[in-house]
Amino acid sequence: MLLAVASYSCKSKTESDTTRPAIGEKKPDSNAAKIPQALADSANFTTIQWEDSTFRDLKKIKRGDSAVMKFSFVNTGNKPLLISGVEASCGCTVPEWPKEPVMPGKKGAIKAVFHTEVQPAATHMKQIFVNANTKPHTGHILTFKAEVTENNQNNH
Repeated sequence: MLLAVASYSCKSKTESDTTRPAIGEKKPDSNAAKIPQALADSANFTTIQWEDSTFRDLKKIKRGDSAVMKFSFVNTGNKPLLISGVEASCGCTVPEWPKEPVMPGKKGAIKAVFHTEVQPAATHMKQIFVNANTKPHTGHILTFKAEVTENNQNNH
């Protein structure tokens, strides 16, 4: 069986899409100062275990609807887990992640919303890239698939 997957690009995130703090204004992320040190020294690395799969099949979604997904994890190491950033492969996916350290033995989650307004009717595979102070790798890839279908409602 051959599975055809259409790869369409959607609006990429640009600097104009993000809100920047005013000069002198502090960013709301109180974890920001801790992250560079934790990622620079492997002695601060910990381990992560994804509770379920790192893949989600969202099945069929009508264009115009949004799908919410959650990727749960546990800090299985003995150091605080610091997520330095999470980015989606497309501007149509908006991720959320813990900004504060996830302590050893504690759980956390990466949440994401897939917006389909600008997506053509097709099967889409998207990725979410997670960077954290983890070993053996600091990068993690979360993937989801969705079949966007036409919304056949007439707009009168």
